[in-house]
Amino acid sequence: MGSLDLNPLYYKLWAVLEVMTCRKHRNNLDSLKRSLLKAAAEIPLEMVRTAKAEWLEHLKACAWAEGGHFE
Repeated sequence: MGSLDLNPLYYKLWAVLEVMTCRKHRNNLDSLKRSLLKAAAEIPLEMVRTAKAEWLEHLKACAWAEGGHFE
């Protein structure tokens, strides 16, 4: 498994999806899936661009740390 620090979905976008989809209780998995798909389509493009730019910085930090721990 790769580093979670190198996954923009994990460190940036998942929290946004969680807030957008967990505003109300879901009764079943299909309802949650529909809500996640709807929320993903509504994420502003600028937020995705920011996550991509930050991801590139994470990659650079990883290379600088030679694959070791970095913040």
